Amino acid sequence: MFVKDILPDLPQAIGGCTNDYAMRRLTDAVELLVTEGLIDTQVEEIALCACGSFVTLPREVGTPLAITVDGSPSLIRDEWFTYHINGPGDTNWTPVGFADVLGQSYPTIREPDRPVRLAAVIRTASDSNKVLRVFGYDENGERILSPNADGTMTDGFLVPTVFNRVLMNADVSPIVRIERVTKERTQDMVDLIAVDPDTGTAISVLGRYRPSETTPAYTRIRVSGAEFVRLKFKRRSMELSDDYDWIPVDHREALIHAVRAVKYRLDGKYEIARAAEQEAVRLLRKQTTSKRPAGIKPPQVINNDHMQGAAGSSMFYG
Repeated sequence: MFVKDILPDLPQAIGGCTNDYAMRRLTDAVELLVTEGLIDTQVEEIALCACGSFVTLPREVGTPLAITVDGSPSLIRDEWFTYHINGPGDTNWTPVGFADVLGQSYPTIREPDRPVRLAAVIRTASDSNKVLRVFGYDENGERILSPNADGTMTDGFLVPTVFNRVLMNADVSPIVRIERVTKERTQDMVDLIAVDPDTGTAISVLGRYRPSETTPAYTRIRVSGAEFVRLKFKRRSMELSDDYDWIPVDHREALIHAVRAVKYRLDGKYEIARAAEQEAVRLLRKQTTSKRPAGIKPPQVINNDHMQGAAGSSMFYG
């Protein structure tokens, strides 16, 4: 459901209030419900092209649940598997039949392929001079610092945001590794562009940030030389701020009880809050169970013989 579909019912849970307050409590309530388990309305599917064996997933993607690589089912391994005693270690390679989650806080959709300068493209004049700050390292492995207004050196550097112009911050060294990006809320999309420091020509788009994104963080996976992947995923819970923001919960009464639980908890009425939460979760689980189709769930058998000694796992397969 959309936010606008539940707004008329919110006074039953929190009384008369400002819209900002209502949105915050609604966001908290959605977070409460979606952390209780996997809700059908949270599960979505997406197909993406692979870029050099890497796929950076959109902002909506929270937890990868299942994946096919070039049409073939593959086994997902989390970012801790690299450190597993039977895992691949630092081979930086994923064998056929597997997909490795590399992390969930990548600030760009791809990495610079060389030392680059950064520029921004904004789409509306109202976003001119909005703060876009990048943190990272130059080609010598040095942390990039820049001066504040008072001359004090501080972490990161500003990328100019000027409407109808693409400018670079010439006072900082070219960057090779981007660790973090922060931006102010904007009216429209903002693109982060990699620019060749010698020719001044654009090389690639490193990030395409939505207006509400202030600390971009994306999940990145690595596959084996693939052209495309198809992914089932659990949708990330987002901050709600607009009437047409999507709520991944379609049980109206459960959501109202969850909002009430949040308010009671913030008021210090913990017993009543727990009762309201239990009722919200009970209703939601009932609905979820009723929607699950009957059917068999056969075991999955993996034959890993062709991957022996090739960054597979000798503990579980083979």
